[in-house]
Amino acid sequence: MSFVGTLTLGCGPRINLVSGPNGSGKSSLVTAICVGLAGPMKALDRQKDPWELIRRGADAFETHIVLSGGPGKADIVVHRRTARGPRPGGGGGGAGGPRKRRKVGPGGGAAAAEDGSSGDEGGAGEGQGAGGEGHGSHTTWRLNGATASEKQIRRLTQELGIHFDNLCVFLPQERVVKFSQLEPAELLAATEEAIGDGHLKRQHERLQGAAGEVAAKAGELGRARERLQRLAGEQAAAQPEYNRLQRRNELKRDVERIQLKLLWLDRGAKREAQAAAAGALRAASAELEGARREQEAAREPLTAAQAQLQDQQKAARRLERQADEKAAELQGPGGLLTQLAALQARADSESEQLLALGGQHRQWAANIAHARGELDAARAEQQRLPQGPPAGEGERLAALDLELTAAASEVAAARVELRRAQDALRRVDEEIGRLEVAESNRSDRREQRLRKLDAACPGSRQLLAWLEATRAAGGFRRRVEGPALLEISPIADRHWAAGLELMLGAGNLGAVCTEDMADKNKVQDWLRQQRDAWKAQNRGRGGRVPFTNVVTYKASTSGPIPHPNGEAAQYRRYGVEATLDEVFEAPDLTKRTLVDVASLNTAYIGREQLNDDANINYLRHQTPVTKIITNLRTIFASNSRYRTNYQSAGYGKVRPARLLADDVVAGDEAAEAAELQAARQRRAAAAAEVQRLQAALTAEEGREGRLRAEKQQLQAARRAREDRANTVLVRINRAAQRLHTATQRPDPALDAPSHKAAVRQALEAIPPKAQAAVAALRELHALNRRLALIQLGLAQRTASLEPLRAALQRTEAAVRTAEAAVAERQGRLEAAKAAAREAERRLREEMGGEGGEGGGGGGGAMSPSPELLAAWAGWSNEVDELEALLEGKRAEVEAAQNALRGDEAAVLEAWRRREEEMGTLRQVEAAGAAELAKLEEELAKLREAWLPELRERLARVNEALQRHFASIRCAGEVVLREAGDQYDKYAVEIRVQYRPQEPLQALDRNHHSGGERSVATMIYLMALQGITSTPFRVVDEINQGMDSRNERKVFDLLVACSGRPDTPQCFLLTPKLIANLQYNQHVLDLALAFVSRGLLAPLEPSTRTTCLRDPSQQGGQGGQGGQPRGGAAARAAPGAAQGLGVLDWRQQKEVLLYGMGAAVRQ
Repeated sequence: MSFVGTLTLGCGPRINLVSGPNGSGKSSLVTAICVGLAGPMKALDRQKDPWELIRRGADAFETHIVLSGGPGKADIVVHRRTARGPRPGGGGGGAGGPRKRRKVGPGGGAAAAEDGSSGDEGGAGEGQGAGGEGHGSHTTWRLNGATASEKQIRRLTQELGIHFDNLCVFLPQERVVKFSQLEPAELLAATEEAIGDGHLKRQHERLQGAAGEVAAKAGELGRARERLQRLAGEQAAAQPEYNRLQRRNELKRDVERIQLKLLWLDRGAKREAQAAAAGALRAASAELEGARREQEAAREPLTAAQAQLQDQQKAARRLERQADEKAAELQGPGGLLTQLAALQARADSESEQLLALGGQHRQWAANIAHARGELDAARAEQQRLPQGPPAGEGERLAALDLELTAAASEVAAARVELRRAQDALRRVDEEIGRLEVAESNRSDRREQRLRKLDAACPGSRQLLAWLEATRAAGGFRRRVEGPALLEISPIADRHWAAGLELMLGAGNLGAVCTEDMADKNKVQDWLRQQRDAWKAQNRGRGGRVPFTNVVTYKASTSGPIPHPNGEAAQYRRYGVEATLDEVFEAPDLTKRTLVDVASLNTAYIGREQLNDDANINYLRHQTPVTKIITNLRTIFASNSRYRTNYQSAGYGKVRPARLLADDVVAGDEAAEAAELQAARQRRAAAAAEVQRLQAALTAEEGREGRLRAEKQQLQAARRAREDRANTVLVRINRAAQRLHTATQRPDPALDAPSHKAAVRQALEAIPPKAQAAVAALRELHALNRRLALIQLGLAQRTASLEPLRAALQRTEAAVRTAEAAVAERQGRLEAAKAAAREAERRLREEMGGEGGEGGGGGGGAMSPSPELLAAWAGWSNEVDELEALLEGKRAEVEAAQNALRGDEAAVLEAWRRREEEMGTLRQVEAAGAAELAKLEEELAKLREAWLPELRERLARVNEALQRHFASIRCAGEVVLREAGDQYDKYAVEIRVQYRPQEPLQALDRNHHSGGERSVATMIYLMALQGITSTPFRVVDEINQGMDSRNERKVFDLLVACSGRPDTPQCFLLTPKLIANLQYNQHVLDLALAFVSRGLLAPLEPSTRTTCLRDPSQQGGQGGQGGQPRGGAAARAAPGAAQGLGVLDWRQQKEVLLYGMGAAVRQ
């Protein structure tokens, strides 16, 4: 760079004014501050690689920057050394250990290392420069004497609020123009970063991200709702078919429920019979118990009498024993009488079974007869069914198909004709619309202009109404014209209109022109009142302020308009057509005013040949013309203040006219009116044709509908016949199956012969046994006769026991009768139980899942579900009525089935799928709405945290900027352009007014000179001082575009602002200073002088130093308290001469630069 050896710069705490001629090293100081604190190379907009900062012939450069640590704290020292070539030690770390490197980029440079050494950003690392010339470099960092990494230094600068890429903080010479070219949104971002600790910028970025999330979530929610609405529409369209299907299914369920109720009633009847049989059994059992109690009562007296006869019976026992032995032979087990009783019992049993076979045979025959009757009835019904379709039905269906095809063709043809007629009608309507718009535009050109002007300059419509009313009432002294846009006649050439609008701008096109100062004041007072009223009504809501129209004053309008750069006719051969004042017509007051405020008489309209740069340059060098406007671009040339005969040119794009663009050019109105009348007549004819074709189409569609209905009726009748035949066939098959099942069972009567043979065999065996028994009885009788005499006496006593025995026998007979009754009733109960179990089984089989708890196939109690009971409650409990109802329901099921279109499964599946998706979408909608509300709430909180503070900070900036501009007799303001929820479109706009006749305009390189932009830039930076927390600000050669007057004003403002306690340290670099500037104790003037290399050669390396003046020895020139610019002196301690005491926190105290040569000691 510019320095050889060591340069030590002692910095003041407020303004450090570094001056010196070109080449003295001012920009080197700016570079040193940036790279010495790890600022990015792109912030300099000069060199791209750190090795380019090493002076030719030197091996390295070093920077040594001391930052004040604040009261009572140690200073912060940052040292950087960047040397050519690869790192010493072949890649070892600065502390002797290995270091980590990021991947080498396309340029060959290595990024910062983790230790104190680093490959420089963007440079060629490890000696591998561009083209293989060895331009690599490596850097060593030290923080407070300890080895550090570049990341640590950058983290330190971020914590201190030093942002080198922010033009509001660090403005080097090469980026001054970029600051004025910042878009309003970029200026807002830079301002937010400079304010405070940069939290406003972070909040703004979070707001933009949150707004994006809200928009994305709202879009997602909208798509879900749209899909839900579409599905609901599909459900509504499918609802009729679904309802018919549900009706069919409900009727089927009714049929099943009626059948279940019939089974349920049958089971109830069987259970009632079982209960009755059980009751009868319980009654018989009770009677049996009573008979047994009576038997016991009769046995007790007999037992007592028998005990009295025991003594008498002892004598007769011996004889009785003999008789008993004979009786045992006759009646004992295996005896004759026992055998005879067994034969009789066998004969009785076989006889009973034979009798039972008769009943079983009758039941078997009845079942077969019933099944055969059902089969015969079904076959008879099948015979009664019509055989084949009715005569002529097939032919009629075929004819209907042909007629439907023909009718569809006729309908399609009618629709085509109708569409053609409708298209013709639409074209006629479009032509009528175009002609009516043209007619409206011809009569409403002034209203169009007024509407566009009111959008560009709000309040212009009310202003025009007030001007016309005041003019009509004679409220003005002299002429008052305007707004200017309404006074300008239509311009035929759109390129001329674009050039004129470019030169005038919306502000001048909305201007009011007066030729009396009292009238001007009156108009301005009215506008001010309207603005104040609007602000009072809209306080705190923001928005664009209306009634800002410019009011001009021109006393005299006599004489022709002069053209100081020559008449346009002189330059025809160069491609010049006219001056801008010649391309439009307006009242003389308006025209002369617009010419004066926009210098229209010095701007020339050029033909297309001037779009060529060679023609433009030729015109500029051969004529005094400096402003040319063609159909594509503008060329504004200006003469340099520093170089004689040097001219610079700025090129801009010509945008199409907006305010001066008239949509319709006047034409032949009579012809257009006649064309409109003819078009309306054609429309009437076309509308009549459309109506006729619509009626014909309706008739054809009606005929097609009738044919289709007839065809559907015939097809329905055919399906009904087929269904009836299928039903009868099913009945035949079922009856045949039942008949087959009955006939497969054997006839119970076939077992009768075997039972008859058994009876016959038993009866044949009885007589022999009876004869043997009679013989034995005779022998026993003889024995008893011999014993009679012995027992006669005993008989007398025994005779008294007979009544007792008779009573006992009667009770025994009663017990046997009761036992028989119990057995008979037990049989009835078992039969009733079997019938009830059969009914239960059938009910379980049919009911299936319809049962409630305990039902459905288990062995427990079965009960109908509540839904089934509710359905049964509406029906009768009479079996006959239920069967009649069942037949009616079956007929309804058949009718409902015929009404369906045949794709029941698809309808149900589509319905279920849509219902599931709609349920999911409703959940998504609810969750999305909740999430969107949460996001919107978070967005509102972020906005409340960001926007009020931003408004308050910018209001303070605006107040300071207005105050600074007012002090130099100009005007300016800072406006926050809000954009609602579009946070990426929020912007800050600097508006300035350097001349009284101009309105406030946004700072723009196309409207303001370089000096004006420099003044606005410096004033904006000074306005930021009170709200920024940056420790220092660097501005390089900002005054080069200023004239001496503006430079003095800006410097005076800088000096005046430097004494405030919230003012950051400022470095202002300039190649020159105007004389007689006013200094104070806060300004440190650091003058650099160029010393050739030859003068430094004889000096020792330790004394090769370009010294700065001692601030204590500086005096002023021409101003009280000034500091003279004396000779060189040794470096003084920063702030010592000013008596400021301890420096503020984080200000720079010292900057050292080392231009290291091969022989210079470190």
